Amino acid sequence: MKKCYLLLFFAFMSIQLIFPATDVDSTKKGAKVWKENHYLDLSIGLGDNVLVTSCQWDKLFAVARDRIKFGFGVRMNVANYWNKSFFTAPPQRVNNMLDTLTMDHQTVYFCNLQFILDLTIFRWMDAGMNIDLVGASWGPKAEGSYYSYSTGNNGSRQNVSPETLNLMLFGHNDFGNLNSQFYLRFWPSDNVCIKAGMSLSTFISHTDNILTNGNTRFNAGSYMGFISLGWTPGRSMIEKRIGTSPNYGGF
Repeated sequence: MKKCYLLLFFAFMSIQLIFPATDVDSTKKGAKVWKENHYLDLSIGLGDNVLVTSCQWDKLFAVARDRIKFGFGVRMNVANYWNKSFFTAPPQRVNNMLDTLTMDHQTVYFCNLQFILDLTIFRWMDAGMNIDLVGASWGPKAEGSYYSYSTGNNGSRQNVSPETLNLMLFGHNDFGNLNSQFYLRFWPSDNVCIKAGMSLSTFISHTDNILTNGNTRFNAGSYMGFISLGWTPGRSMIEKRIGTSPNYGGF
C-alpha cells in the first residue's frame, strides 16, 4: 500500500511540473519579477556494459541574483545493459556474502521525479547536479546466470524483472532504478545549452524464484560519462523593474 501512495504522489508531482500553474509574476510597475526557468534536455550516457538515454523536463527557480537555481524535474530513462553482474541487494545480505546474478541483456524503462541544483559560474557556464527521488520502472523479463556462495542454485538460469518502485533512501537501501548527474552546462546561446559530466546509475531487479537465504533482489551500480543537448524558452532572470534588461548573474 505504501508503494501505491508513493507512485500516486510521483504521478501528481509530474503532472504539476509538466502542466504548471501560472508563473509567479507581477505586472505592477517597479515590482520584482521572479521568472521560472524551464528546460527540455536529451542526454546519452555510456559506462561499463551500460548505455542510458534520457529525456527530462525541469522547472527551476532563481535566487541570489540568479546565481543559484533549484527546482524539480521529471526524467524518463531507458537503460540497456549486457553481461552485467548484479549482487545481492540490501537488506537481504547475510554476513556480507554476495551472490552474483550475471545478466545476458536487459532493457529497463524508468521515470523519476528529480531534485536539481545549479550554480552559475560564468554567464556562459553553470555547474550543477540532479538526483532522482521517486518514480516507477518497467520492462520485459530477462535471463541471467546465478552463482551462489552456497551449493544450491549454483550456475542456474533465472528469470529477472526490474523492480517497480524507485525510491532514493540516500544509502544502500534504495529501491528500483535511479540516475543522478553531476555536470557542467555551457550556453552557446540563451536558448540552447550543452551539458557534460558524470552520472551514477543504480539498477535493481528481482528474480521470479526465491534463492539462497530467501533473496530475490539484486543490484548493480555504474559510473558513466554523459553528454546532453538542452533547450529553454528563455534563461531565468530576476528583473528589478518591468522592461529592464535581464541580469544573468554571470561574474
